[in-house]
Amino acid sequence: MPSRRVVVLDTTLRDGDQAAGFAFPLRDKLHIAHALAAAGVDIIEAGFPLSSAADAEACALIAREFSAGTGSPAIAAMCRSIPGEIRETARILAPARRSLLHLSLPVSDLHIRVKLGLDRAALLSRAIESVSLAVGLAGEIEMGAEDASRADVPFLAEYCDAVTRAGARVVNIADTVGHALPAEFAGRIAYLKRTVPAFRDGAARISVHCHNDLSLAVANTLAAVSAGADQIEVSALGVGERAGNAALEEIAAVFDARADSLAVKTGLVLSAIAPLARLVFSCAGTALSPFKPVTGSNVRAHASGIHQHGISVDAQTYQSVNFARFGTGDERIVLSRHSGRSGVESAALRYAGIQLSSERATRLLDRIKKDLGSDGSAYGVTEFLLLLQVEECLDVPLVRCVSLRVSSTERHVSMRARFSVSVPHTRAKAIHGTGRGYSISEAAVDLVNRVCRTDLSIHSLSLSSYGSGTVMRHRAYLEIRSASCMDRIFAVERVGTDRESILVSALLDAANSLRRPSR
Repeated sequence: MPSRRVVVLDTTLRDGDQAAGFAFPLRDKLHIAHALAAAGVDIIEAGFPLSSAADAEACALIAREFSAGTGSPAIAAMCRSIPGEIRETARILAPARRSLLHLSLPVSDLHIRVKLGLDRAALLSRAIESVSLAVGLAGEIEMGAEDASRADVPFLAEYCDAVTRAGARVVNIADTVGHALPAEFAGRIAYLKRTVPAFRDGAARISVHCHNDLSLAVANTLAAVSAGADQIEVSALGVGERAGNAALEEIAAVFDARADSLAVKTGLVLSAIAPLARLVFSCAGTALSPFKPVTGSNVRAHASGIHQHGISVDAQTYQSVNFARFGTGDERIVLSRHSGRSGVESAALRYAGIQLSSERATRLLDRIKKDLGSDGSAYGVTEFLLLLQVEECLDVPLVRCVSLRVSSTERHVSMRARFSVSVPHTRAKAIHGTGRGYSISEAAVDLVNRVCRTDLSIHSLSLSSYGSGTVMRHRAYLEIRSASCMDRIFAVERVGTDRESILVSALLDAANSLRRPSR
């Protein structure tokens, strides 16, 4: 089956920026725009410039930033269908090498009546006048059909026909409140593809913009693509109003994993997806569920013995997507009360570089399960390496943090810690160390690098808190880079009641796993 090219419009900087509490500052918007361009999106929706002076400044800056370069994405901006606003938004977009002016009007009877106080005929007249005015003011005109999933289908087709005849080259079919079911939405797109001449002959594109209120944004977007949609509107991490939008990284993963069925081509660069996700996560400043598809910390983590055995034989047993192509961190073998012998063997090979015999792995597993008991926690990498040392499988010094004190000023965070250095056949000794940085994470890195004489850096960090009452626990998921080990990236996770301590312990997991036995 020949592949069909689908255009990707990313609305992180417009719809994501409109999410309650998530407006991005100007500097972050520019960084995200460049990351989106690196990820290969076709169109970057830079914002809604006439909603505020700050948004106007950001849209103008991004338009100027992408004013040249043959591979530059098109820059889009949204505006209301009001003549003065159309002209001003087009003026702000003008420096961009390629531009798209995104107008929008509601098409469901509820929205037409409540928001505009119009009837269908008056709505069509306004839509035609708006598009006719906008044509020629930007490279392309996209006309939005807000609340299209709740609109009367024949009227929706009439609306699409009217605006494409007026000059719109894209019509955005929006599932504004996440109301649609995939089969319904696909049927609606197929009907429009069949009945609207401009869609049928390729003179205009059907775009879809799906919200995630019922957790169906990705499913509805994929259903629309299967039904013939030519453009999708997504956002990094799915950020957007209420429950958000279809997530760019999830759509990219499905297109890649199920190319056999979807037969879709995009310009997306898979290796740039993870850096984009990390940047947006950092700028948004919110915690992600560890179970979030593609970007969640548990996506490549295996704690079940059955799973650990499967992936030790063939990674595809419990992996449908080749996440390495997305630039994500290492797979993690988590030693828990559910683990099996294969998990112990895999952990020893990955974190210590040693091959265990089946008998020794079984003995170690029994010890691990006894130590953990009914506790829901997992063995940390350092604790596992110390166990290997006790069992005389590992003969390198290992460092663990015994106590930690943190102090801060307006400019710096300082850490002072006491460490225990465990050396085979020798009594453990205590040492002290200090670290300093502009943040807790920088101070932790400085501390561990000084004590362990390593060159670690934090590639990405996810820190979340959970609990009730006075008992709060923190979960830190880190991807840690070691420059001296061929830029290797370690993926580790720590849970505890003190966030500073778990950051230091996670870094020590990486530092200790860099040590290799001499036999």
